[in-house]
Amino acid sequence: MRSLAYGEWPSPIDAATAAAHDGSPEFVGFVGDEVWWTEPRPTEAGRRTLVRRRADGTEEPVLPAPWNVRTRVIEYGGRPWAAAVRDGVPLVVFVNFADQRLYRYEPGGEPRPLTPVSPVGQGLRWADPVLLPERGEAWCVLEEFTGDGPGDVRRVLAAVPLDGSAAGDRGAVRELSDGRHRFVTGPRLAPDGR
Repeated sequence: MRSLAYGEWPSPIDAATAAAHDGSPEFVGFVGDEVWWTEPRPTEAGRRTLVRRRADGTEEPVLPAPWNVRTRVIEYGGRPWAAAVRDGVPLVVFVNFADQRLYRYEPGGEPRPLTPVSPVGQGLRWADPVLLPERGEAWCVLEEFTGDGPGDVRRVLAAVPLDGSAAGDRGAVRELSDGRHRFVTGPRLAPDGR
């Protein structure tokens, strides 16, 4: 039997192999009869993609690179996507990590921005969307930085129009709560639709 000092034995697992198997599916949900989730892609600079598993068992990414489905709200992030089936076709809203904007996407088309570019870097951030196509809105958490200090932030529940009218007009985003709360998360509708 050969003996080696601790840490000097050969291993079939190197750092690149370990890094290439980062994480597991996150933010799993159903879209019609399919299962969707975000999945890390370490070989693509850590991008997180949205994946769908069809009823027949086949899997495919919903969005191609470079789209990175991830949010920075409260720096911990949160659920970065929501989807619903309309007329047999999935309608998806998601947060793109690079600019923290909320986008609308229907497979076969191009993602379209729903929210404006922040005047303060990535100072507008969105998370935990709830898709309400019958109302023409997505409800979500909005985190808005108002200055440079750590306390210069407000968080509200917001309704974003699905028609893209808020992409160039922050005023088109309807705020559903006041900005007094420091921690806001997980908007959900009651069974009666309120």
